[in-house]
Amino acid sequence: MQSAITFQWQASENADSYEVIVKNLENGDTQKTESNSNESTITLNSNTPYEWFVVTKSNDSETAPESATWKFYNAGEGVVNYAPFPAEALYPSRGGTISVNTSVVLEWKGDDVDNDIVEFEVFFGTDAIPSDTIGATAQNTMNINVASGQTYYWQVKTEDAIGNTSISEIFNFKVE
Repeated sequence: MQSAITFQWQASENADSYEVIVKNLENGDTQKTESNSNESTITLNSNTPYEWFVVTKSNDSETAPESATWKFYNAGEGVVNYAPFPAEALYPSRGGTISVNTSVVLEWKGDDVDNDIVEFEVFFGTDAIPSDTIGATAQNTMNINVASGQTYYWQVKTEDAIGNTSISEIFNFKVE
């Protein structure tokens, strides 16, 4: 990928033209561009370090003074990573009632635009705002113990490879 960079410098009083020298610091390639004004636009590789300086030329002089040398990094496009979508409860259904003996498998759906989910952390309990984590998993299910006659609340925190997170709504279900 490449991008056009406009170099500008202070004009010299007796200059007839300028030469801009840009050196790729990765491979040593040098690019020279002539300019009749105090700016020049040059197309360079992205994600690459460079240095540059300007040589002032005058038809009335044999000397061609050089400016100081400046270094810069021509960055590429920014890396964009999106946070995962909040998980959705699949089972038990939200607000549903189930009949089980001692355990149930919580199941949820996680989704991410970048497709880089690394884990789900599940919060579970009988409090309306579950604060106790019962563990983390890369799967979208978790087996938990339950008791008859209880209402349980649960929530899923989703994390992607970059560390972005989302928190689901609080889901609840009742055990007969």
